[in-house]
Formats: sequence, C-alpha cells, structure tokens
Amino acid sequence: MRVLVAKPSPGRFAFLIVTIIVFTIGGFFMLFSESWTMKLVGVVAILFFGVGGVFGLIKMRRAGVTFTADESGIRPGQGGFVPWEHVGQIGVSMAGDTKSLGIEVLDILAYLNTLTPEQRRLAMRLGEGARTIAPGLGDPRAEALPAGMNAPTAAEQQELELMGWARTVNHGYDLLFAAMTLNQSVEKWVEELSAYRDDVMRSRAG
Repeated sequence: MRVLVAKPSPGRFAFLIVTIIVFTIGGFFMLFSESWTMKLVGVVAILFFGVGGVFGLIKMRRAGVTFTADESGIRPGQGGFVPWEHVGQIGVSMAGDTKSLGIEVLDILAYLNTLTPEQRRLAMRLGEGARTIAPGLGDPRAEALPAGMNAPTAAEQQELELMGWARTVNHGYDLLFAAMTLNQSVEKWVEELSAYRDDVMRSRAG
C-alpha cells in the first residue's frame, strides 16, 4: 500500500512562523501588565508558542512532514507512533474558527511510551499550561478513561488524567493537526485516512 504523507505547504509554513512570532511577542508584552493573571497568560503564551512552537517547527522542518501513515499506523512528525488498532475516531475538531484534523488514540499510555523522554516532558508541560489558562473550556477534571487505562505509576496516571482533560476539551480527540500544517483540506484528510485505515484492516482480516 502507498504511504500517506501530510506536510505543510510553503505558504502555510510561513504563516505558521508569523503566527508563532506574533503570539510570542504578545506574551512578552503581557509580562509587563499589572495584572498577575495577564502575567501568567503571558508566561504560558511564551512557553506554548515560543518554546513549544519553535520546537515543533524545528522538528517539523527536519522531518519535513506533519505526519505519515502506512500499513502499520500513523507517525506524527513531532514524534510518537499510533498503530491502526489504537486509532479510534478520525474527524474535524473546531476551536473557535480554528479547524484541525483530530485523531482519537484508544491506548494513550502506549502512545506516550513511544515518545522520547524530551518529547514526553514537553507534551506534559504544554498540556499543563493549556489547562491553566483555559478554565472556561469545560470541566478541568479528566473524563472517565476506558477500562484498562489505569497507569502502573502515579506519574503516568497524572499524564493520563491530563490527556483525558485534553480529550474533553478537544471534542474527543487526542492528537490534533492544525489545518495550516496540512497540504490539503482537513475534510479531505479525514476521508483519506478513514478509507486507508479501512483498507488496512480489511487486508489484515482477509
């Protein structure tokens, strides 16, 4: 079977760079606000867009792709691997006017274990930052995790709880790929990935 490759177009990549710069500068100026709440938002903006955004861009540029999909599963460009048997719902996630490709991961802990220690720590820091500044997005408690998802250690359980909160906020999805990082529409990728997975699972069953 062919390998599916999602990557940002040059124009979208340039727009992503500008977006990160604008939000990072905005976060920097928030540090001079008299409000501690605004200062906190500024710190998180710098961490999320400045540190996380730059790290993501570097990884994306080096890899040259947003994600790849082959017969074994999906490999996000920023790290990790999700086999098809762990891929649940594939669809469109909306956050305001921002559209993203959303993928549900059925075994979150297995996915986290495919990340490098550096990638895993960064993911958790960004998640905690998002939860700090987004109290209005819903109940911050983790949604009920599927049976068998209890982690063997307290640290891993905290990770699962954070991922559970992120899933709730992201309308049931664990991995999001912003439209600007894709070389075709989100809807087209939903259709193509879903059909590809169905073909893979049929070939395995046959």
